[in-house]
Amino acid sequence: MKLGKWVDEGERAARSPEMALSLLHAFPAPGGQVAVPLRFVSREGYQKVIGSAAINQRIDEAPIKDVPVDSLVAIQHTVDRARVEEYIRNPNLVRKGTKHKEHGGVVDRPIVVRCKATNYLFDGTHRTTAAKLLGARIIKARFVDLDAEPP
Repeated sequence: MKLGKWVDEGERAARSPEMALSLLHAFPAPGGQVAVPLRFVSREGYQKVIGSAAINQRIDEAPIKDVPVDSLVAIQHTVDRARVEEYIRNPNLVRKGTKHKEHGGVVDRPIVVRCKATNYLFDGTHRTTAAKLLGARIIKARFVDLDAEPP
């Protein structure tokens, strides 16, 4: 199999939405919240690692790259089950150019911040959880690479 074909297939869902919803509903959901199916570090721990780097201004210009789902570290330990259901049913729910109401960055794709050789999922945890439940091995994400920045 050619690498390009394998990468394209990695982004596509390997499970039907019905199968993904069944998996989602198998998770305990106290208060409608389910655990994120990724490695996790606290938001405070993440902020200690990245320091005072000005991430928000870099998000809009960040390139969109293929990122392996299994390489991601979440900074949010739970997600709202109903929102994940929405993304399973409609993965393209967020329109191109949509800005986050708090940090102001573009959030039309999940945002990954690479720092000290770790890929932190900065934004898009609900979408990435849905993609993982659908069986995707790769997501397309805005990729802010702090390791490539001069110190």
